[in-house]
Amino acid sequence: MGTLKETHEIDSYEHSVVSRVCMILGLATLVAFCQVLNCDFIHYDDPSYVVDNPNVNQGLSPESIIWAFTSLDVSYWHPVTWLSHMLDCQLYGLKPAGHHFTNLIIHMINTLLLFWLLKSATLRIWPSAFVAGLFALHPLHVESVAWISERKDVLSTMFWLLTATTYVWYVRRSGLWRYLLVIVLFMLGIMSKPMIVTLPFVLLLLDYWPLQRLPSYLDGKRQAQCHRHWFAVYRPVLEKIPLFVISGVVAYVTLISQNHNDALKSSIDYSVYVRVANALIAYATYIFKMVIPIRLAIFYPHPGNSVSLIKAVAAAGMLIFITIGVFRIAKKRPYFLVGWLWFVGTLLPVIGLIQVGDQAMADRYTYISLIGLFIIISWGCADIMAERRSQYRVLEILAVSVLMALGISTAVHLRHWRNSTLLFGHAARVTKDNILALGTLGLASLKDGDYVVADDFFEQSLAINPDFMLGRLLYGKSQLQQGKLEKAEEQFKELLQRDPNGEIPHQAMVELYERQNKPGKALSHLTSVIEYSSFPEPAMRELIPMLLEGEHVEQKQLHRIAEVLEQYCGGKQAGNAIALDALAVCYYVSGRAPEALAKAEEALGRALSGNNRQLTASIRMHLALFRSSQIRKMSPQATP
Repeated sequence: MGTLKETHEIDSYEHSVVSRVCMILGLATLVAFCQVLNCDFIHYDDPSYVVDNPNVNQGLSPESIIWAFTSLDVSYWHPVTWLSHMLDCQLYGLKPAGHHFTNLIIHMINTLLLFWLLKSATLRIWPSAFVAGLFALHPLHVESVAWISERKDVLSTMFWLLTATTYVWYVRRSGLWRYLLVIVLFMLGIMSKPMIVTLPFVLLLLDYWPLQRLPSYLDGKRQAQCHRHWFAVYRPVLEKIPLFVISGVVAYVTLISQNHNDALKSSIDYSVYVRVANALIAYATYIFKMVIPIRLAIFYPHPGNSVSLIKAVAAAGMLIFITIGVFRIAKKRPYFLVGWLWFVGTLLPVIGLIQVGDQAMADRYTYISLIGLFIIISWGCADIMAERRSQYRVLEILAVSVLMALGISTAVHLRHWRNSTLLFGHAARVTKDNILALGTLGLASLKDGDYVVADDFFEQSLAINPDFMLGRLLYGKSQLQQGKLEKAEEQFKELLQRDPNGEIPHQAMVELYERQNKPGKALSHLTSVIEYSSFPEPAMRELIPMLLEGEHVEQKQLHRIAEVLEQYCGGKQAGNAIALDALAVCYYVSGRAPEALAKAEEALGRALSGNNRQLTASIRMHLALFRSSQIRKMSPQATP
């Protein structure tokens, strides 16, 4: 009875400690990140993810949910992330505080999940709590929390940690339903952000330490019987096969999507030498910024061919030295090997060997990866405490001091995230030749109507890199808004010359020629927008009134428009009501009345089946005008 009572008292004490640790971790996270609620949307990715994305900012609907599961926009397939953004828009509209609040709450949940995962796997409270504290408060994680577009980061990590925690639960007591839950949670994480494809690899690391399930942990007698019980011995590897298959499929789809969206860089952009050298330097820089989190920026420009050979060699030497060291002490301190491989392995998809985008590295990529290094630090400190109990209080004070310093540093860094001007102004100061920062500062000034400052930023960015397409586009738009049409035309033509098959340059030419009252030229470029765009419906809506109001549209031009629309309607978008309506109008203006009527009737059927009332009314109006042969007298208000 006495033993049972003592056991009960120990369990009660442990539960009390765990509860207090969770409360302190949650409160510390909220205090360090609370000012994120005062931050705005930023002019980088937030417009395409939320603010200017009609599929998202109108909230949840049957159409938007279908779009979330079928879209490969912004180079990713992440329907769960899209749904979370839609839910935020449903709850908060476009008030940024609500969206930031969701990111903050998920980050706090991740902190508690990480503590619970490590505590469950190792049965040690204080090292687990220190890892969770480092994760919660480190300034490198500000980007993942404070950037609304990085919802995919915090959300995928939540499912990542839920998957790993459920896996530990499954290991403690195996069962089919527990295993299936691991797979379901992993798939939800994959559908939040593909970067977590490395999770099966991390689960194998957990099998090595602390779960001790791999063959190297079997005693001599059991190793001698491996040939009889091979499934039991290699079960940890075999049970990961479904997870690795899912990871492989998703990795392939992601590469296809990024290639489709021109996010992947070819060997022409960055040679193998450049990519390997930059990856080595990035690994070393992440470690440095973990220890001394200074000069953090939302965007680090890729050095390209100017990458430093000396830095790359020094970084390679450091990485090799650390790797040899952790393997040598793996038997005595296995957490060194697990933590190091965790760090290296989870960064591998985004380290730049397959270059995506123009950044050399990114703070957000460390959100999961740094956990590995935190494990090394925390369990290493715990070993020191075990060996030097007399210095326990000193190490305890040091740990608290480190967490407080990180929390203060995070709060200071968060000030830069209040708006785009502060954020990218800071990035321009702490990095060199940051054309993206300069371009975004120009955009912010342009939206504020400060054309002189905006033009200065655009000119600086183009002086660094004349091929900076976004900077040239925005510079041209600035000239257009100021009424300097000749200068705007000069920039847009340069843009078009550099990207003749791009939707954006042709759309810019449409705006220019409409301002110059040259409808024929505007119509020609609008046709190119439809031809090259992956989402041409808005351009088709713009095309219809231009056709109906155009008094002297040449037959040659009408023939090209019809060809582009026919190709679109005959492809995978067959049955698109807007495209069919636009084609019907083009046929009628060309004098092909019977074909126009047939297409308009087909468009009407599609609009009715899609329950699109506004489009249905517009098509019916077109049909009536076709039949009465009065299309030339149609007012602009009658068109979509």
